[in-house]
Amino acid sequence: MAFRLRANLQFADPSWLPYANLNLSFVQRYPVFQDKLYVYFEAGGGIIMANRSISPDPVYGSGFGLFGVEFHPTTPLGFYFEMGGTGTNAQTKSGSSYSNGFILNTGMRFYF
Repeated sequence: MAFRLRANLQFADPSWLPYANLNLSFVQRYPVFQDKLYVYFEAGGGIIMANRSISPDPVYGSGFGLFGVEFHPTTPLGFYFEMGGTGTNAQTKSGSSYSNGFILNTGMRFYF
């Protein structure tokens, strides 16, 4: 069991103006094969720091949940694939929502 603090820089389509997400989540991880393969579940909330050029409000709340698989070929290195969903009330000045829906992440983590 762990807590994870994550920050992301994202870009709003079609204008490609940047905005940021800051999330705090609870993570539960289970070993599948020795110390090489894990599955995990993550849920939490966060804030979206909106770009004032596209959004009427500077900050929005959000919530998310996901599950993932992580492979450790060596001890400090891990490759992961995760998917889930997120919900928020973030809206553009024209009233369309953004930063909602399906999450799909893949990447590499280093453990110190």
